[in-house]
Amino acid sequence: GTLTFGAGKISAGILYVGYQPAANPKYGVGTVNVNGGTLSVSTNLTLGFTSGDTGAATTSGTLNINNGAVQANTIAAGSGTSVINLTDGTLSVTNTLGASGAAVGTLSSSDSAMILSIPNGTPGAVVDTLNLGGTTNIISIGSISATVLAYPAVLPIITYATLSGSFNLGLISLPSPYVGFISNDVANGSVDLVVTSGPAPPRSITWSGRDANNGNALTSVWDIGATADWLSNSTPVTYNDNGGLGGDVVTLD
Repeated sequence: GTLTFGAGKISAGILYVGYQPAANPKYGVGTVNVNGGTLSVSTNLTLGFTSGDTGAATTSGTLNINNGAVQANTIAAGSGTSVINLTDGTLSVTNTLGASGAAVGTLSSSDSAMILSIPNGTPGAVVDTLNLGGTTNIISIGSISATVLAYPAVLPIITYATLSGSFNLGLISLPSPYVGFISNDVANGSVDLVVTSGPAPPRSITWSGRDANNGNALTSVWDIGATADWLSNSTPVTYNDNGGLGGDVVTLD
């Protein structure tokens, strides 16, 4: 079926575009046209969901964004055909778009904006074919969860198997305090964020109960909630894991 709208806002918790409900020769073909207004999906938007049998090969899901906006928590690709077309539109994904082994088949963008995130250990978007058209396309990074051990660091935003069109992606914004730029790694099929500076990288810290000024004698008193063993100017120390950013490795000796 086809859903088309051009103004206002449609909100959904879960949305399937192209759905094959059972493993049989029957198939599902779905298209959503956002020709203005906003489509908001708070949980999962799935394109081309299949259940199996011969109908799976014909199942497809297509999302067309023309002068409109789509906001989704996650966009997943079923084993059917999955297509996203952006023309003068905006696509915002809070978590991931596609995944390793389940890539979105085609992502096309023409004079459009994408707001993507960089999770820890995975690209923000995984696609088979990335088509870039129009004069310019822009990317903003909504969040960076990847652990950065040193600068500069290369973080994959979009990985692709095939790139079509001229590379015209520009970076508009990053979460503070990160600074960086976009690079196209053709050899590895990846649109990367090269981060040149940002929060302090995680540290390797050892807290010792031994006193180097007292012959390395063990001076700690190991009790619970009574004796403060680590002091700063005679004041008990509160450790907040790299300023609350996480990632530090702490050894208590």
